Amino acid sequence: MKKIFLIGALFSVLSFSSNVNAQAVQKGTKIVDVFYGFPDLYGKFITAFSGEKTKSFIAGGKFEYLVSENIGLGVTLGYGNTIVGSSSLERMRAMADFNLHYAEFDHFDFYWMLGAGYASIKAVGTNGTPFPFALRTATGGRYFFTNNLGAHFEIGLGSGALMQAGLSLKF
Repeated sequence: MKKIFLIGALFSVLSFSSNVNAQAVQKGTKIVDVFYGFPDLYGKFITAFSGEKTKSFIAGGKFEYLVSENIGLGVTLGYGNTIVGSSSLERMRAMADFNLHYAEFDHFDFYWMLGAGYASIKAVGTNGTPFPFALRTATGGRYFFTNNLGAHFEIGLGSGALMQAGLSLKF
């Protein structure tokens, strides 16, 4: 899967590199990201303490609106599911985000993010989260292949996966 993503990204860069903006983002830009998260730290924790193997899936999406050249406000929605034997641990989050875009180079955009909001963690047969609060800080970057299409990578702590990568749409 990673090889397919890298080959696709390389092909896109080579095919579309002549059709990019000089500035990656600016005031008024809207960005939609879809992502896959990895590794599943909940699953790693369960495996470390119980010895049972886990299967997991973490994905989500983001929307961001740049209110100035360097400041973006947005929303992140995420979903995760970890399966251990016949049980599962389901996680959902919805957060308001603050993004500081600290560096731009042609079609590269680097940012720091702080998000807070609602989280739900529910194991099969339970009532859900005793403390339904999500908090995440991360730093990441985007590379735009064309005026409107790019890829992003993020590494962070808190609600969600340690790392996430996916596609970015800019309009």
